[in-house]
Amino acid sequence: MGRRLNRYITQTFVIFDRYQQVSAKDHERQRRAGESSKEYQLPLTIPLPSHDKVMKNKTNKRRLGELLCTHSIGDHIEMKVGITCHLQMERWDSTVLNINLTVENLGEQCHSILAMHALSGCDTTSYPARKGKVSALKAMRVVPGDLLHFIGEEGATDLQITEAVRGFFLALYNQRESASLNVARYDIYQKRKTSPALKTLPPTEHNVHLHGRRAHLQVLLWKAADHPDPPDVDITKFGWDKKEGEKEGEEVIMPVLDASPVAPPALLDIISCSCKAGLKPCTTAKSSCAAAGLACTSYCFCKGYDSTCCNPLTHSQQEEQDDKNVESGEEDEDRADDEDEVDDKDMVYNSEE
Repeated sequence: MGRRLNRYITQTFVIFDRYQQVSAKDHERQRRAGESSKEYQLPLTIPLPSHDKVMKNKTNKRRLGELLCTHSIGDHIEMKVGITCHLQMERWDSTVLNINLTVENLGEQCHSILAMHALSGCDTTSYPARKGKVSALKAMRVVPGDLLHFIGEEGATDLQITEAVRGFFLALYNQRESASLNVARYDIYQKRKTSPALKTLPPTEHNVHLHGRRAHLQVLLWKAADHPDPPDVDITKFGWDKKEGEKEGEEVIMPVLDASPVAPPALLDIISCSCKAGLKPCTTAKSSCAAAGLACTSYCFCKGYDSTCCNPLTHSQQEEQDDKNVESGEEDEDRADDEDEVDDKDMVYNSEE
């Protein structure tokens, strides 16, 4: 077990990723690239751009793969771009991992590893705060039966996926006796002596449903890695949404967010903050309302007034209310005009009589 794996290498294979036109990973790629992403043609007649410039754009990476597969140019690309490929199953201390022994220890639970990895956070799914892979692995091992096996199966129903994801997260937060994640959130919150950070609580039922759909899609793609083509699916049915990008004809993939209220209206009315940001926008560090994604109210220090409140959410909420008032006013005017027309017709009819 202590020997280096490269002693056994007899052949070398170069494998490239496939970059689809629309991918669930586009959201993560855009986050990594930032604003500096730019497309290049990558011809052989001129020097290639730097490694970072090429790798920050998926179109560039696709073109680079095509270039390497089309032309045999030895170390030229490797020197310019810095790409090296080594497939080795080694630990950080250079010892070889025994995958067969791992499979033997996990048994049938090996089929749940992909689901566990996707649900606990990867490039296309978010991760639960302060819950690492070790905690996720422990949760996987106590989830009843083959519940997680449904994740990534083409024939899995929405109910099977939801129950599998709920069971995993209840185990992850040590709340397996709870009937739902909403109940688990309440139980954890009311048992704490001090108010816990919201991000440390289990996700809501609706958010878990969306998260589970995204994880299901990712595992579906992983399981099809040995197929010539990935499954032909509509990404918008798996917790993702397509929006227009800044470029003409560009589509941006964004995760669907839960649109339900963060708390009952009666509770939102009494939440307040003491932000004194002056004329500067409130930051989450200074305003508890902004940190919770809420608009300020009359209970806050700023009273929720446009002239004194610097919470951007307060202004956007006020603008929405103003738009509704305008629409309501136009409807009232139309209704009044209709009533006037009816009165006029009655007068004409009476006068003719």
